[in-house]
Amino acid sequence: MATRGGAAGWLSMAFAAMLATAARADAISDFYEGKTVTFIIGYPPGGAYDLYARAIAKHIGRHIPGKPAVVIQNMPGAGSLAAANHVANIAAQDGTAVGAVGAALPFAPMLEPNGARFDATKINWLPSPASFVALMTVWHTAPARTFEELKSHEVLMGALTPGATPSFYAAIVNDVLKTKIRLVHGYDSMNAAMLAMQRGEAQGYPTAPVDSIKRTYGHLVNEGKIRFVLQLGGKPSPEFPDVPFVLDEARTPEDRQLLDVSMGSLKIGYPYLMGPNVPRERVAAMRKAMMDTFADADFRADAARQTLEVNPVPGEDVQKIVADAYGAPKPVLDRLRAIYRGLVQ
Repeated sequence: MATRGGAAGWLSMAFAAMLATAARADAISDFYEGKTVTFIIGYPPGGAYDLYARAIAKHIGRHIPGKPAVVIQNMPGAGSLAAANHVANIAAQDGTAVGAVGAALPFAPMLEPNGARFDATKINWLPSPASFVALMTVWHTAPARTFEELKSHEVLMGALTPGATPSFYAAIVNDVLKTKIRLVHGYDSMNAAMLAMQRGEAQGYPTAPVDSIKRTYGHLVNEGKIRFVLQLGGKPSPEFPDVPFVLDEARTPEDRQLLDVSMGSLKIGYPYLMGPNVPRERVAAMRKAMMDTFADADFRADAARQTLEVNPVPGEDVQKIVADAYGAPKPVLDRLRAIYRGLVQ
């Protein structure tokens, strides 16, 4: 009798849990039905961040409960900081606003609290479609054609705003690995900076993602006009075994730790966020919808046509990468902040 009663009690609790789960799912579906979800992209149209966001927006609607409409809004400014601040502070905190921002944005408050009006550890980070390896590129006429030559020959590299991903990584490489990169700021996108390199206004670009190189600049690589001197990221790409990997170039354990923390941006790749006050169940629903989208055959076909790599980073993993960076030892964070201040002051 006790066994039978225990089984009945277990079944009763399981049934109640199923009902509660169904009720939550219905609540999410009821909320999103008839709504519009806006993807707010922190860059102009045409670049990698824009292409990924548009591909996701095209397919994610059928994976969100209630099947809302999904629209795109480009909001470029300050290396996507304008979009991040908007989603965190101005946009509705109900789950209808999603930010698509630059790789460095999750770490912006760590480096410059006065510029970022949000606490990155309280932001709801969503899955990323891909982490990436960034290739430090030089034009074939640049005075340095290898990483070792970059330590003794100055190379002018185009960048966006001071403190944005390209300039920050260039500054880190200069500080830790003693290279001689000189930055020229003011380009509004990677494409603009790469065009400047082709025109002779600059001699390189610090952080070109592998998929962007394949998609847009493969012919220049094949012609020998673009060379790669360094790989940046969480791990090296097997496609470029002869290109040095940044962590392998560290001279001391302290340097390696600093480089590893700084690579958090590339470990995440393409950050997406919802505001800090979005209800937890809607964050969970959007995380699931994004992961389902990344597994969607139609999305993957679209991504393949545009040479967009898909190796998703779950939202929980993004959240942990951000938390681990903010929890790094104080000397590491102080040194990173000093490098950043040297750029923006």
